[in-house]
Amino acid sequence: MIVDDKLRQRLSELGFGPGEEGNRSIGRGPRRYARVPLSGGLAGATRSRSGSIERVGVIEKHGGIEEPGGIEGLGGVVRDDGILVLDRSVSDLTSRQDVERVLRELKLAAEIAETHENTATELNALFENPEGALFIDTETTGLAGSMVFLLGAMRIAGDGVRLVQVLARDYAEEGELAALWSEMLGRTEMLVSFNGKSFDVPVLRDRMNLHRIKSPPEPPHLDLLHHSRRRWKGEFPDCRLQTLEWHICGRRRVGDIPGEEIPAVYHHYVRTGEINDMLSVFHHNALDLITLAEIAIALGRAVRRFERTPTAPDS
Repeated sequence: MIVDDKLRQRLSELGFGPGEEGNRSIGRGPRRYARVPLSGGLAGATRSRSGSIERVGVIEKHGGIEEPGGIEGLGGVVRDDGILVLDRSVSDLTSRQDVERVLRELKLAAEIAETHENTATELNALFENPEGALFIDTETTGLAGSMVFLLGAMRIAGDGVRLVQVLARDYAEEGELAALWSEMLGRTEMLVSFNGKSFDVPVLRDRMNLHRIKSPPEPPHLDLLHHSRRRWKGEFPDCRLQTLEWHICGRRRVGDIPGEEIPAVYHHYVRTGEINDMLSVFHHNALDLITLAEIAIALGRAVRRFERTPTAPDS
């Protein structure tokens, strides 16, 4: 496993070398990710006209989120097949206390689900066995039928939460990304996504077919978009992920890269090897996954509040 020459050069320019595993590891320098409170935030960043990240002291009413400052905030390996795999704890993005709170609330949601018959079967399955679930989100070069270049997957692991992000560093590596997805899928008891039934999973299925990779049987799939619409339609302006993040999690992203810009950023990275703007894509993908877990917990809490709402007496 050898780090790509362009990436090695960029790491050297940033002032740090290989990690403790030698040339297999993208080294960890001083972490520049701001910790992201799961219930509110810090000062944010804004994107300049040139596309670079500028730090500003903007604090939204509910709190903002700061963009990463450099690749040294990430750690990972470049596999023999070329793909870059980042595997880290979600506590790298937020605090350990917040991760512990999420785990406690998942446990509480399981207790609620056991005593409330109207909890959806799919939500019940998540709360009963959160460690068997894989939260997923993809970044692609466009709409359905486009290349998948970044796969984000988050899993509850014992007393922590692990985040894995897989990057195809050029167009030719998508097959290796799809092969790794096939392996993940075969070990997963349940998928959790936001609009994944309509987009992420069908796109991944199509890309596996394109690369002639056998797809294992797909496990049950909890698509939180459908449950969110049933629960909050009409209560919020819409049920887009970041709308729910603002109204439910109390967190607004400041300077987050717009989804429509992400394909152009990836194409630029492939052409030039310049990693800086790709950091924003990694961060965007990670925050989407963190928000998925919080929305699932909020749906569990909503069941309890709904059933406790008193009904009007018969006249």
